[in-house]
Amino acid sequence: MNTIYLLDKEIRITHLNDSVKGSLEISAEPHQPLPFREHFSRFVTGPAGTRMVLKSSDPLWLLSHVASFFVPREAMGGLVTNQKGQLLFIFRQGKWDLPKGHPDHGETPEETALREVEEECGIDRLSIIAPLPCTFHAFPLKENTWALKKSGWFLMTTTSTKTPTPQIQENITRAEWVDKDKLPGIFTNVFGSVRELVLTAFHEKML
Repeated sequence: MNTIYLLDKEIRITHLNDSVKGSLEISAEPHQPLPFREHFSRFVTGPAGTRMVLKSSDPLWLLSHVASFFVPREAMGGLVTNQKGQLLFIFRQGKWDLPKGHPDHGETPEETALREVEEECGIDRLSIIAPLPCTFHAFPLKENTWALKKSGWFLMTTTSTKTPTPQIQENITRAEWVDKDKLPGIFTNVFGSVRELVLTAFHEKML
């Protein structure tokens, strides 16, 4: 199952046999037309906290089809732990987030993720442990045009003892190590895609 997060809504793309429910549920197959733009326009102007569920026998095709209605964006970032088992978070645009950013020309995904963590938080001596699932979130551009950002993630660790320093130029106002028992407080004001990523890492026993 893949989830596209908006600020206060979500679109779940899953298999026909999945029991997940939503305020709007639509099934589609590769040989059938899907007027996604019409459904999306009604969905984004509807009540906050709602969920659109799109189901197909081929969810990967459906995700690709839905993505074609958006302007593509890409980012890479890191879920970072230190020697104390704390997690590195940033505060940006009024919400807790994880460090990430756009790739520079010629960079590998790993190089982008490592560079962005160091630039946005001032933390070095980083190493990658394992890749994590991608996340998706959509945001408006202009004139009824929306972007879909696909963020690739890596689980990282650091031996640095530096205090994190937020990159103010990127509108980051805080960069902090957070104890795992403080995560419920973070989750009350975090982007949905970030919550999903962190919970997945715990579920897979990576943290």
